[in-house]
Amino acid sequence: MKINQFNRPSLHMLRASLDEALKAVADRHGIVLKTGHISFTANTCSIRLEGSTIDPSGVVHSREAEDFKINAELHGLTPEHLNRTFVSAGVTY
Repeated sequence: MKINQFNRPSLHMLRASLDEALKAVADRHGIVLKTGHISFTANTCSIRLEGSTIDPSGVVHSREAEDFKINAELHGLTPEHLNRTFVSAGVTY
């Protein structure tokens, strides 16, 4: 389908098509690729491409995970706390 103007519905459709196409490239290189933030006007758009490596055990190295490991000690945590559940105010996260 041809896009004549960028808007939320057309970009939603475009993102789905891009993610589908990126999957083939990511699989070929053994990484994860996905579209990130999209900013747009009626006639132009900018799309952030996010890529992550995958370790041998299948864990994806996301930016958020890397940031957590770097900053964990600032919050009284260790990098090993990543992906663990915890209880706060009676709610398990």
